[in-house]
Amino acid sequence: MKRLILALMVLPAVCFLSVSCSAQKPGAATVAASKEEKALGFTLKDLHGNDVSLNDFSGKAVFLEFTTTWCPYCITMIPEIKKAYNDYKDKGLEVVAVYIRERKEDVEAFDKEHGIPYRVLLDPDGSIATQYRVVGVPTIIIIDKDGVIRYKGHKVPSGIIEDVVKEVR
Repeated sequence: MKRLILALMVLPAVCFLSVSCSAQKPGAATVAASKEEKALGFTLKDLHGNDVSLNDFSGKAVFLEFTTTWCPYCITMIPEIKKAYNDYKDKGLEVVAVYIRERKEDVEAFDKEHGIPYRVLLDPDGSIATQYRVVGVPTIIIIDKDGVIRYKGHKVPSGIIEDVVKEVR
């Protein structure tokens, strides 16, 4: 009986972690989004309490990362995201990290520890992640200058980033 109770307690945690942190290897499958799917508008607070809207980036390409502070794979991706930010920030790419169901204090400490140079937003109730059908973190969405989702997956898609940035110019 004790084993059954233990199994019933452990199983939900294992399922949650396996879905929540998508530690996919670089060769793992990703989804190229339909060219018809428009990005959904949203407004969230940044770490300074300012409202930031997706509409603020109209006419630019957007690299939108849904993430958490506790996901080990998300942490290993930070250098690659920083590189994309540094390579394309002056060419029309906005990089935005959206932290899902995280306390502001935790994200501030994480941001400082990892030296995140790009915009950081808070989705405290997970409603924006739900609108974007985020299943597992990190989830990266690349949006072109016209607001069309060009990529949705769990890794940084350098070729698509180059394409959407070229379209901005």
